[in-house]
Amino acid sequence: MMPLPRILILVTALVFGGCPVTTHDDDGGDDDTQGDDDVSPDDDSGDDTGDDDTGGDDDTTVPPDPMELGELVVVCDGEDPDVALDGDGHLHLVYARGGDTWYREVVLPGDLGTEFLVGDGDDPQVALDGAGMPHVVMGALSYGRWNGAGFDTQVLTGAWRKPRLAVDSHDRIHATVSRDPSPRIILFVLQGGELLAGPIEVGEDNNGGIDFDSQDLAHITWRDHAVHHMTWSLEAGAGEVTQLQASSDFSWIAVDTRDDSLHVVNTVREGEGIHYRTATGGAWGAEQVVAYDEVIGVDDPDNVGPTIDVDRSGNKYVVFAGRDRVPYFFLVDASGQVSAVARIDPDFGSLSGGKYENPNVGAHPDRAGACVAWGDNQVLVRCMGVGQ
Repeated sequence: MMPLPRILILVTALVFGGCPVTTHDDDGGDDDTQGDDDVSPDDDSGDDTGDDDTGGDDDTTVPPDPMELGELVVVCDGEDPDVALDGDGHLHLVYARGGDTWYREVVLPGDLGTEFLVGDGDDPQVALDGAGMPHVVMGALSYGRWNGAGFDTQVLTGAWRKPRLAVDSHDRIHATVSRDPSPRIILFVLQGGELLAGPIEVGEDNNGGIDFDSQDLAHITWRDHAVHHMTWSLEAGAGEVTQLQASSDFSWIAVDTRDDSLHVVNTVREGEGIHYRTATGGAWGAEQVVAYDEVIGVDDPDNVGPTIDVDRSGNKYVVFAGRDRVPYFFLVDASGQVSAVARIDPDFGSLSGGKYENPNVGAHPDRAGACVAWGDNQVLVRCMGVGQ
């Protein structure tokens, strides 16, 4: 990716250059916003001056426009980032650089925190437990767990690609990955760094997404010519498998825990838009095609890679890479109304990475809005609907 133009620094964005590779302040001079109390994620012993910057919970304020774009922030050098949003509005970022995965906690608009090495491997994904602590999967397949000062990392399997994870209310980590031998999709369950179950055979072909409903039932998607959905729990095992619509490689799922409705997105085969489909009470509705104009003509439909997450109001944020790797988003509100499709970076035209390096979105069920991470050689983040 070409460096962003200098006007970006002067006008609208906060740009912070490359990342340090140490796990402490490099020179003590540039990190005045991150004292010793900010070394561990979500340390509540400090002040809360950053909390309102990503959409506070003061009910006396006017709710932000859910489509409103916040400031674009260039975090550091890296690629294929993922983001999770905690209850305080802090961003937990993971990204790849030099064959390794790195993590940092960011408090917008300007505190980029400290960078930590998670371990070897790329294509990282991050999720938070009930205490707001980060859990990371990467590579094929390694798992990193925050220990209070860094990450304890272990190899789970010599799999293949596309790791995914989600955390239930008991802080049990559920990680899926695609591997080369059949059956391709496998699941691991861990708690406190200990393996509870796995590898568990799930399905064939390409890994999708995983999320939990309010009853701690995991909902898993994958693509085997069509999108497939399955439930799974440690207590009951696998539930019924449902075949949905035809799909390109990628699918993603989010659960709106207000009513446990399911929300699935995938790239239409041949790159003819984004499928959006919901299920309530186990009954699947018809798929809708969104973003046809933004996706049609894409060089590889597998590059589109839509992801989805849900905020406290039931707004579903969908992000994806359209034709020419341009990052876009759209919103489905609580009533099911689909918004217009909008560019995430309309001013400067930054791009997402290529295959497997699609934009990723993160929201929190107790907060308004969502944040997205994307980039190609630089890690960029921007929030929408958070009232920055």
